[in-house]
Amino acid sequence: MSITIKNIEELKKFVKSLKLSEKQVLGLSGPMGAGKTEFTKCLLNILGGEAASSPTFSLHNRYEKGSRPVDHFDLYRLKNDEDLESSGFWDCFEQDSGLIVIEWADRIDKDYYPAGWDYCFIDFSVDEKTSHRRLSLSHFSK
Repeated sequence: MSITIKNIEELKKFVKSLKLSEKQVLGLSGPMGAGKTEFTKCLLNILGGEAASSPTFSLHNRYEKGSRPVDHFDLYRLKNDEDLESSGFWDCFEQDSGLIVIEWADRIDKDYYPAGWDYCFIDFSVDEKTSHRRLSLSHFSK
């Protein structure tokens, strides 16, 4: 499935339309400035949580205000497996329920993601002429 997003209001409407499971992973990929962090900000706002900021330097932010906790990872500066391990990334998958948002999710092969979770990968692209965002979604469960 693909959708074109023309403005922030359309992004908010799209994010509201997502059906999130109790064990949900949202993997976001696309070029710098394509809207991955803005997507996460909209999501947290809709869930009634605190304002999101990109965890580019820390790799991981956890937001506990709102209707459910959200673990937000930014893998852009990921150097190696030890960086990922020390960030608590794999520990998040041991929760009984959770919402995990991963920016730059394409830096990890999908085969490595643990079973028992619902995965929605969203690839962001930008139309150079209009600045509209194209979001391509793929879903799977393991």
